[in-house]
Amino acid sequence: MSIKTKVSDTIATWRLIRSGETVIAAVSGGADSVAMFHLLHDLSQKQNFRLLAAHVNHGLRGAAADADETFVRQLCENADVPLFVCHADLAAKGKTSENDAREARYAFFDQLAKEQGAKVATAHTLTDNAETVLLRLARGCSLGGAGGIPVQRDVFIRPLLFCTRAEVEQYCKAETLSFVTDETNASLQYARNRVRHKVAPELARINTRAAQNIALFAQDAAETAQYIDQQACALLSAARTDTGTVAAKLRRAPLPVRKAAFCQLMEPFCTPDRAKVEACTKALEGAKKAQLARGLNVFAAVRQGSFVIYREEPGQTIGELTPDLRVYTEFPEHGFEILVLPVDQMIKNCKQNKKELKNYADYGMIKNKLEKGGVLRTRRARDHFRPAGRGVGKTLKKLFIEDGVPLPERDRLPVLACGSEVLWAWGYGFAEDYVPGSQTEEVLLVKIEP
Repeated sequence: MSIKTKVSDTIATWRLIRSGETVIAAVSGGADSVAMFHLLHDLSQKQNFRLLAAHVNHGLRGAAADADETFVRQLCENADVPLFVCHADLAAKGKTSENDAREARYAFFDQLAKEQGAKVATAHTLTDNAETVLLRLARGCSLGGAGGIPVQRDVFIRPLLFCTRAEVEQYCKAETLSFVTDETNASLQYARNRVRHKVAPELARINTRAAQNIALFAQDAAETAQYIDQQACALLSAARTDTGTVAAKLRRAPLPVRKAAFCQLMEPFCTPDRAKVEACTKALEGAKKAQLARGLNVFAAVRQGSFVIYREEPGQTIGELTPDLRVYTEFPEHGFEILVLPVDQMIKNCKQNKKELKNYADYGMIKNKLEKGGVLRTRRARDHFRPAGRGVGKTLKKLFIEDGVPLPERDRLPVLACGSEVLWAWGYGFAEDYVPGSQTEEVLLVKIEP
């Protein structure tokens, strides 16, 4: 099957691009991104979607990076495709790691997608996916992490994800497409390059389809992880009581489902990992209470037949909520209130100060989250937030970078979260999904002393 057919089939099967949409091709100038740009440019005229392009000059490679930018500008000019360029100047900011560069790229792409009402196409290939899976397995990951790179996440799409790097390079040769080569791709200083130049060739000697087989495994892992999470959610729904989760039902559940259920129960309190899951297993088997997160005083235990995960700081619960809702705070020295009010009270309060409206949520919509236990805390690594009015979700880290929040403030700003989902953030208000509407009867208000 030709690479053109593969890309066209991927777009159709996963419904990555619809007629009339706008797509931004992320173009570095390398072979993968140039091939993707060329393929999308051809498809845009046949499938009636608008094509734009974006390029990030990280400011880390001096004249070489400038030459890459010039190449991409000429490429887009020849194709008559509008180009947006970001000069990140990371070296001047003392940010020189791969992760810093990635964060700068995605913050720019996120913002551009929002401004243009577009999707962003990145040129990840099947080979990239296999390398990612190997890296994650080596570093330690769950079944979900072994799922590799998704073909679509939020506004990001990967039309080349089922094409190998060799197929891409062959396409560039057949179409006589010029491209640039980033000299850092050969450096063994980076872990991914060591996998690419050392590990992957050895695996290919064992089986020439090693990369394809790893990618197929990743797809199986992602689908299996999704199914197990769904089963765990159903288990918790069936086993939930006023005092916790029926321990006997957890014990009878298949081990993978039980582990996933533990992770879901943990998310409002701490980031799940293997050690915490093992501690939950011991607590469920009848051992004394198990401490899950020492710094946060989080424990698991069986009480009167119910398995519970809880924080041993009852004096730090806040708010005037119904008894089945729990909100904890890591800021006991500050004044916080979380109140449930009739919607008329919100309308009255916001007549004088409309900016306060952002701190109100539709109580009926947010209640199911807080039933699991909300935590008023600072940000964590995987926190994801969809600010009201922006139409796109992203990690808090990306959001703070994009909005220019000073670095010392990022780890001090309070957020109300359920697991890794941020429900409310200081200065932003509630997430878009919980904004009060015409059907709202009660609202949740977060009040905080500066």
